[in-house]
Amino acid sequence: MHFNINDALNRYGEIYSKRPDKITVSYEQNARDNSYAEDSVSVRTVELNYESIMEAHDQISGNK
Repeated sequence: MHFNINDALNRYGEIYSKRPDKITVSYEQNARDNSYAEDSVSVRTVELNYESIMEAHDQISGNK
């Protein structure tokens, strides 16, 4: 299954009238096979500094 982050970012912009500073993504990762038994699945969390990513993007693309 894929998640379209653009929908979430657009919704955030509509509500708060700005871009988020960071994005936190949590997901489950299966270590061995297709089983979802408790001992074979771990939850991972990744935090992205979205503000820094967009500043770099704006510089590269000439937006700022």
